[in-house]
Amino acid sequence: MRRRIKKLTHKHGGNIKKTPVQAASIIFSFKYFDHLDDEICPARFVEDYTRALMMRLRVLCDWSVAEFQSKYQKNMRNHLIDWEKTSRSQGFSRIPAEHKATPAYQFAVAEHKHGRVHGFFIGDTFHIVWLDSEHSLYPDDPL
Repeated sequence: MRRRIKKLTHKHGGNIKKTPVQAASIIFSFKYFDHLDDEICPARFVEDYTRALMMRLRVLCDWSVAEFQSKYQKNMRNHLIDWEKTSRSQGFSRIPAEHKATPAYQFAVAEHKHGRVHGFFIGDTFHIVWLDSEHSLYPDDPL
């Protein structure tokens, strides 16, 4: 005895609306934060640093990884880190070996103020490694 399978039909004549998929927003993590490096990431920050940092993170939470990695903005100073041009040519020293070759990025905490944040992406997550409030990674570059 054969069973018949009934073909399903759509009520709307088969016209299915396609909704564009939005790229996932950046997520921030402090999983690999290096609090032991006092030169690049000092224990104390200047007044208003924490507020400026939180405001910058809030803005970047609306960006996608692709936007961050491909669209340089002067006020954001978002770009790849060229380790050879820094005071730390070996890169991040206290992250797991499997992430050492992962491209590192930076962005400014505020335009012309408060230094930079350095880290790397794994998927949509930006892992913050250093909060470089004095811009010590690039000592010869102006803020």
